[in-house]
This record gives sequence, structure tokens and C-alpha cells, in this order.
Amino acid sequence: MVTLKDLAKALNLSPPTVSRALRDSPRVNIRTRERVKRRAREAGYVPNHVASGLKTSQSRTIGVLTPSINMSYWATILEGIEEEANRQGYSAIIGITVNAEEERAVSANVTSMLQKRVDGIIRISHFTDYSEELMTQMRGRGIALVDVEFDGLRPPTDRVRVECDNHAGAYEATRHLIDLGYRRIGRIDGPVEISMIARQRRTGFLDAIGDYGPSAPEVAFVQCGFDFDTGLEAAEQLLGQLEPPLAIVACSDEVACAVFRVAHLKGLHVPGDLSIVGFGNREISRVLPAPLTTVEVPAMESGRLAFRQFLEQMDETDTLPRRITLSTRLLVRESTGPAR
Repeated sequence: MVTLKDLAKALNLSPPTVSRALRDSPRVNIRTRERVKRRAREAGYVPNHVASGLKTSQSRTIGVLTPSINMSYWATILEGIEEEANRQGYSAIIGITVNAEEERAVSANVTSMLQKRVDGIIRISHFTDYSEELMTQMRGRGIALVDVEFDGLRPPTDRVRVECDNHAGAYEATRHLIDLGYRRIGRIDGPVEISMIARQRRTGFLDAIGDYGPSAPEVAFVQCGFDFDTGLEAAEQLLGQLEPPLAIVACSDEVACAVFRVAHLKGLHVPGDLSIVGFGNREISRVLPAPLTTVEVPAMESGRLAFRQFLEQMDETDTLPRRITLSTRLLVRESTGPAR
């Protein structure tokens, strides 16, 4: 049977390089990856995940902490993690941390995962960092840590972070409405006091407005969570003003859907009377009466990349902290149109 070392010797490469190439690591250039994969196919190489785990005392399991699986964004990131984990011969242990006291929920889940001997933990969209006690335990066991879209105001700098370019997405969404001719634009912010993501999206909006100097449109701000229910209240505030905005940039697709609902109840047509932009490209954004113009966030790729970053740490003993930012893009659909 052909081994990883056999492949490495035949290709005149180191075993870690061959291992990374087979996992599509961006640290190996694409030509080398293709050469390694071609030679592996020709040689009939099949990775022995079980033997590899025994040799290195790894459990080949990964823990994943997520606030919920009900929101499609988090669920899609989780799907990407599980897809890549299964492809690499790993299994995932999922911990749900929806709790009024996030730190306590995280602590209970991490303790359980450590008892099950996970090799690493990927955390999705949390507001607080691990406690110092947990960090001491995890460092002592060599647990690899990756954060996806850490949402607190002070993200950790001592580990790998995967995130999306929220600033650029909000900037592009706002420019789209300005270019359509809107002179008064409403902005529904997320919880900027506690959320880095909300602050990045707000800053992107403000930077787009600021680029127009004296000719910039007027703005009206309200704030809510990222969810539909608080979005309803925010939409009522904006659309109930004496001179309501004729275009609104929402902090999420769920909030944009709430704007749709309130607009409908007020007899407003989208986009004839009101243009709306969301953020996230959730499934619901495509099935609204006027499909939603929104910012696409690569949630699935975030999950896949987070798992690959975990594997990178398993290969290295001195992995440096990294911050990896994925691009977003504006999807223009039917919920926006030229200003009247």
C-alpha cells in the first residue's frame, strides 16, 4: 500500500507539504496541489485516517460551538464545517450555546468536548471570549482553536479568525442606493454596542455616505437586533416618521424582511414606493414578493475554510495567529429601483 511518505519521496516533497496539498491548503501553490493529487491518483493512494489518528493520539473529532442552528447563516457555516470534516475523515460534535449567560453555556459545552477528547474547537459568532480557566485547560491539551465571525467588540488576537468583509458589503449596498438617486436613506443598525459585525456594517454605510461630501444624502438611523421581531419595531420607527426614507439599508436579511412586512401593512409597494437592501443572502431573500437586493456572505466557504485552518494548526507546532477575510458581493434583485 502506498503511504504518504512514499508519495512525498516520489515527488521530492516533504510529507507535511503533500498532506497539505491533498487537503487543498492555500499554503501550497495550485500547481503543486494538482501535481500531488495526480500522482496520488496514479499510485492509488488512499489516506488511512484511522491509523493516522492512532499514530498521533488524535481523536479525529472537532468540537463546534454555535449559538443556534435555527438561523440559516449559522446553520450554513456549520454545514460547511461538517462537509469539510467528513471529507477529511473527521466527525463533528456540535454544542448549542443559546443561553442568557453565554459564558456559562460555552463553559459547559467546552468541558463536555474536552471529556470527549476533541482535537480542536471551532466557535461560530460569539460575543465573549473563553474564560482564562478554559484557555489554560485547552492550551495544556494542545487544542487547536478557530473563530468564525467572532462578534464581540474585542476579538481575540492569539488565534486563527475567519470572517467576512462586512464593511465592504455595507459600503457597496449603500453606494447602490445613492447611485439610484436616493437623497434620504434609512439605516437599520444591528446591536453596535456589543457586536463587531454590526459596527463593521455601520462603518461601511457611513463611509459610503461620507464619500459624497456636501452632496451626500440625508440619513435616518434606528437600531435593533439582527432578528425579524426587533426589526419590525425598527421598521415602524423609520416608516412612521413625518418624512420617511424612500430607501432602507437593513443590517440583515431578517430585518429587511421585517421592513417588507411593515411596508406592506402601510400600503407601500417595493420598489415603487420603497427600496430595500438586506445583508446575508438568506434563503428567504429569494422568495419575497420582490426578491431582495442583498449582500452575499460566503457562509459555506467560511465553514470549510475554518476547518482547513484547524487542520493547518494540527500540522504545525508554532502556528502564528491569522485573520482571514473573505469577500462579499452585492446581489441586485427586484427590491431596489431608481428613486422617484
